[in-house]
Amino acid sequence: MNNRIKRNITIPDYILEIIKLFKDKNQEIYLVGGSVRDSILGIESSDYDLCTSMSTNEIKSLFNEYNIINENGLKHGTVSIIYKGNKIEITEFRSLSDEKYDIYHDLYHRDFTINSLAYDGEYLYFNDTALFDLENKIIRSANPLVNLKEDPLRILRAIRFYSKYGYIIDIKTKEALFELKGLLLKVSIERIREEFNKILLGKYFYEAIDEYREILAVIIPEIEIMFNYNQNNIFHPNDLYQHTINVVKNTTNILEVRLAAFLHDIGKPNSRVVDENNQAHYYLHAYEGEKISKDILERFKYSKKTIKIVLFLIKYHDYNFSEKKRNIKKLLFNIAKEFDSEEYKDIFDYLLNLKEADRLDHNYSNKDIKLIDLTIVRKMGYELINDIKDNSCFNLKNLNINGYDLINLGYNGKEIGNTLNYLLEAVINDKVANEKDSLIKYLNKNKANS
Repeated sequence: MNNRIKRNITIPDYILEIIKLFKDKNQEIYLVGGSVRDSILGIESSDYDLCTSMSTNEIKSLFNEYNIINENGLKHGTVSIIYKGNKIEITEFRSLSDEKYDIYHDLYHRDFTINSLAYDGEYLYFNDTALFDLENKIIRSANPLVNLKEDPLRILRAIRFYSKYGYIIDIKTKEALFELKGLLLKVSIERIREEFNKILLGKYFYEAIDEYREILAVIIPEIEIMFNYNQNNIFHPNDLYQHTINVVKNTTNILEVRLAAFLHDIGKPNSRVVDENNQAHYYLHAYEGEKISKDILERFKYSKKTIKIVLFLIKYHDYNFSEKKRNIKKLLFNIAKEFDSEEYKDIFDYLLNLKEADRLDHNYSNKDIKLIDLTIVRKMGYELINDIKDNSCFNLKNLNINGYDLINLGYNGKEIGNTLNYLLEAVINDKVANEKDSLIKYLNKNKANS
């Protein structure tokens, strides 16, 4: 059912200018999709897509004075331009043979009805159940088995909308998501990664990654072993996947932390040992998880920085914190070895957040265990980080002995670097003062250990 109503919605002036450019040439032009949806909902949008009766060549000619980017989009009928500092995508109507579709045909092929909306600056166009579904918070595909096959990424996009808005996915669309989930293997990993990120950062991500776990296992098959995995440990009442998503739920809304939480225990099945009391233990699972997660993150083509942060958090999520300064200094030393000083506090905060989130899904009621006060740990860590920034010795450049000094003492090759790190750790742990004479005496006394 096709509909058109006169309606005023708020959109940026530069979009209205573009609409006028097309109308002045007697061409149809519409703002379409998510930006119209968000405008109706009163949500500020950052992406504006337009659809027109013009061909791509005509669009390029109209905007020849502007920077046209993303030439790859032309094969899909899309021209991307920078207009007054804003990136805009303009797509010609879908066509079949020589017959051009109108706006209603175009809307019918949108991913979901809540996005089957168009606005020409005066009238709102929609078909099927678009406004009904938007009002009743329903994610529905007009023809799921067809529309999802047109672009299988829409399978993840439906989950992303569920995660972002908490809208219910209607039954026919939901059935199609599961039936066609294998088609995700044909989608580029970069597009999958972006949707997965948005799922993890959505307000209702917990429900999304729980209810649609089997679909996520298509793109991350390593998680499937976690489903219904009995941890067989008194500290873990929940199965491994349930524990994992509970930890994700307890973390802050930062991508690297959410990724680390989602992957933090993925190494447990590979590191399981059972004791004489039939209790399972997972010694060194963090290191096993780091290896598995590295493969996943690299497969997803995350940035080097993101991979570095996530792997560090996974490696140290099981760090045995204490309220002793030496213990915290040791952790900060490891942070300082891998990150710049301006990142110390963030990495420290991320790790504590992950530790706190992990704790919340442990059962300590059956054991007489005194938990470390992480508030004290955080306060002491902040103080030590300030010391680092005041040039306390937490990295080699502040160590009062260098490679040339060691060469003069008879050291060479790799042992120079190893010895410097050995001395740095000794200084951090208050075993020796950061003075050249003291460091040399310490070396001579402990040469066998260096």
